[in-house]
Amino acid sequence: WEEIKKICYIDTIYNSETDQCDNRSEIGKLHDEVTACTNCDTKVPVPLTKAELSEFYDESRNRIFKAFKINLWKQFDSGLLSKSALRFLDDTCDQTLDLP
Repeated sequence: WEEIKKICYIDTIYNSETDQCDNRSEIGKLHDEVTACTNCDTKVPVPLTKAELSEFYDESRNRIFKAFKINLWKQFDSGLLSKSALRFLDDTCDQTLDLP
């Protein structure tokens, strides 16, 4: 799970240091349950339920689109995207996020 936490964390320049700590702790809360093996007492992660897995996918999807939108604005600020392209792509992201 540590590798998944590292992969799924999206760092942005717009977050303050406290926001970054909060984001990391939110990721840690996604799945930190472990149980001990009855034979060897090794700690083993508890498998995710369907609801937890669905929540994980939804959160990951939202974070990816948020990162994409931040990237769009950076490109616009740098002059790489026109205003109409930014508006179209930003609206498309919002519409996609509104889908179930």
